[in-house]
Amino acid sequence: MREFVFRKSLTWMAFVSVLTGTAGVSGAAVDPLAIVPPTSIGPYAVGCSDIAQNLSPPSGSLADYWEGQPFDDQAHYITQILTEPADTPTYQVAVPDDSQLYDGFAGHSIPFVAIVCYPTSGANDRPDYEIPGETTVPHMQRAGQAPIWADPAAKYPVVVFSHGLGGSPLSSEYLLAMQYFATHGYVVIAPFHADARFSRIRLEDFEDLVYLFREMDKLNAMQAMRPQALRAALDFLLASPHYGAHVDVNNIGGFGASLGGEAMLLAVGAKLTVSFGLASKRVLTDPRFKALVGYVPYSGQRLLPAFGDDQNGTEGIRVPFMAIGGTADVTAPLFMTEQAVNNMKGTRYVISLPDVEHGLKQENVPEVFTWATTFLDAHLKDDATRRAMRTKLARMEQVAGGSNEHVDVDVLVPEAPRPSETMVTEFYNVDLNHYFMTPYLAEANGILTGAAGPGWMRTEIDFNAWQDGAATGVPMCRFYGTPGRGPNSHFFTADPVECAAVMRDPGWTFEGLTMRVVPAVGGVCALNSIPVFRLYNNRFAFNDSNHRYTTSRMTREQMKSRDWLDEGTVFCVVP
Repeated sequence: MREFVFRKSLTWMAFVSVLTGTAGVSGAAVDPLAIVPPTSIGPYAVGCSDIAQNLSPPSGSLADYWEGQPFDDQAHYITQILTEPADTPTYQVAVPDDSQLYDGFAGHSIPFVAIVCYPTSGANDRPDYEIPGETTVPHMQRAGQAPIWADPAAKYPVVVFSHGLGGSPLSSEYLLAMQYFATHGYVVIAPFHADARFSRIRLEDFEDLVYLFREMDKLNAMQAMRPQALRAALDFLLASPHYGAHVDVNNIGGFGASLGGEAMLLAVGAKLTVSFGLASKRVLTDPRFKALVGYVPYSGQRLLPAFGDDQNGTEGIRVPFMAIGGTADVTAPLFMTEQAVNNMKGTRYVISLPDVEHGLKQENVPEVFTWATTFLDAHLKDDATRRAMRTKLARMEQVAGGSNEHVDVDVLVPEAPRPSETMVTEFYNVDLNHYFMTPYLAEANGILTGAAGPGWMRTEIDFNAWQDGAATGVPMCRFYGTPGRGPNSHFFTADPVECAAVMRDPGWTFEGLTMRVVPAVGGVCALNSIPVFRLYNNRFAFNDSNHRYTTSRMTREQMKSRDWLDEGTVFCVVP
């Protein structure tokens, strides 16, 4: 049984046609980047590694071997039907000696098979490999053949791909997704998790607490084995004489569907719930992952969260993560995912698809892969592409022709400032209920050590601007409430008219010019910058005025819900 399926069977051509549809971009949005066209298939042809097999096994179905389903009172795996095993990506996972996580598999060595898909030359004339009932494996290598690269001198970023429960990389829906990422210049490696080797849990069992309680040890083992298989797959790829020299070891990301989304977080240090008392335990931490996307990622149920009590097992995760989920999903409830994501500290996004259940409908393909590719490109591609995609990510709200998806969570952590740039650090005072920002590292460090008085803490929702004296932008005016007359607060503006007006107000003292930004024109930023929204607490009558400046739409909405006034986009900053 497959846990994660397209609602309609898709061929590669159908997949392409969905992603290259003619849906128009609405003209209703003020920001020209708010509604974007779907990201189409990329420019590269795709080749894949050798996965040749006996397509008519003497017993059982092909899927039984791919998924590790037992039959005839025996365990089975794809290794038993490979016909060119010496040329198929195969590796061993040495299972740690931890019976709480791995049950009876602790201390053993478990074989895994993977498939690799990559950008190939348009002149690659190797035949596709036909698999009955599934999509074809494009330009598949055969015994003794090396990959044919689109550019043999290039180093390509990597996507480690983790399928859902009960599926495999050769299930059409997953192989099509792998091909899609490869057309965009990624080397994609996907292990055959074969979860049934470790647990016989089915999709519907995740809602059966009695079953989960009875099978907790096996469930733990199945979940913990997945990140181990992902890490070992990456080890294999980097060490392979065929692939290792052609991948960019500094730009490695991941994509996981359903249980694969959970596995991605476990691979970067999230703690797995290991008991009904909600104790949690870290499986591993692989620092090579630089960005992750989970589609309908499994984050547990209300009474049994995946990452410990209150999902506290994701606290401190700084690897950028995007979750794309459905509001009607009862298998991987979106509110559980949002709870896990809100505990993280790195760049984090949650995109909600209205009325979407657990699976991927054909009509949702464009928006899911547009969001996923934008997020991965924003973290794993070259500098110019990253900047362009970070701008797009910060401003896009929907994909044209989609389901009217909503950005529930958007925190875009700034990259390390380039020359002439500076990070603007935001603070919150728990006693004053005030916000403050500074572009100066020394001032930020002083606040953290108490130089500005008690109660200040970082919000970790920051952004980058240009330094004083940079050639880009205009200077920012900085004011502080005149002691004994004005509020105990700072005010910032890049509008010269507003700056002049505040200078004439005796309640405010001009402290000078600080950092540089780009003015918004008619409330809209230039295409190569990110908007900053200004919120006002509306406490002028109490001589307690305070403003908050943020690039996050989620934060903007949260402040409005607390009765802060939305003053719109007031300036624009570095993507």
